[in-house]
Amino acid sequence: MTDAGDIPPQTPTDAAPQRLAALREEIDRLDNQIHDLLMRRAEIVAEVGSAKRGANPTFLRPAREAEILRRLVARHQGSLPFGTVARIWREIVGGMTMIQGKFGIAVYLPEGDGTYWDLARDQFGVLPSVTVHLSAGSVLRAVSDDPAMLGVLPWPQEGDSDPWWQYVQQADDHTPRIVARLPAYGAANGPSALVIARAPLEASGEDRSFLVVETLKEISRTRLLSRVGAAGFTVDWITDQLDKPGLPGLHLIEVEGFVIETDPRLLALHRDNPEEIGQPRVIGGYPMPLRRK
Repeated sequence: MTDAGDIPPQTPTDAAPQRLAALREEIDRLDNQIHDLLMRRAEIVAEVGSAKRGANPTFLRPAREAEILRRLVARHQGSLPFGTVARIWREIVGGMTMIQGKFGIAVYLPEGDGTYWDLARDQFGVLPSVTVHLSAGSVLRAVSDDPAMLGVLPWPQEGDSDPWWQYVQQADDHTPRIVARLPAYGAANGPSALVIARAPLEASGEDRSFLVVETLKEISRTRLLSRVGAAGFTVDWITDQLDKPGLPGLHLIEVEGFVIETDPRLLALHRDNPEEIGQPRVIGGYPMPLRRK
């Protein structure tokens, strides 16, 4: 007969349900902590929105969002893929931005192609309202008419006879500028889009800028790039020349760094080549996206 104090040891099979129950309780506690922190974050974001009310109706800050993602990827470890973290944070940032101020998204959606819709939803989350537009011009008008509207447009293409970027050169409060590139995180060889908005530009520490350079006479691409390099810019990309009879040529040039209108290199590019190059204009830029390796 077994003594009452002689309790048989638990087998691994007996312990497994208890261990699983304890782990699930720990997950529940962590979920509650995450939820508490999100609610507290929302309270702080609301305070930030009140503090800057009227300064920027869209509350869009691509540079700040890029800094957050870069900080997170630098500290990330463990088995959870960072792509999951990036997707979660995109929803968090989209929802938090809506707390500060409502905004909408005008998306270029050519018939039968949902690429830019998908990029917009991945970037801004499911809460903002999205309107679809069959032409880039319609997107430009929507953003020009509403300071709380963002636009998603295709990455500029070589040889486009009527590129949308030529219409964002005016230096006034109603003209949108390029402020971000999509996707902010993802494969380097996937489709890309640009975001336009009537929002201030900010440096993120790792940026690219777009210049529109007007050529006053016929000039080869090699010669133009030489002139731009001599002014102190490092060129990443350039479109074909946009030539129209009787009009100056226009070139869209992507350069490294964060460039503003008062950058002395812009003045030097025109000053040192007055017969070939007009005054260059900055039409925006974007924080460098994080690319999945």
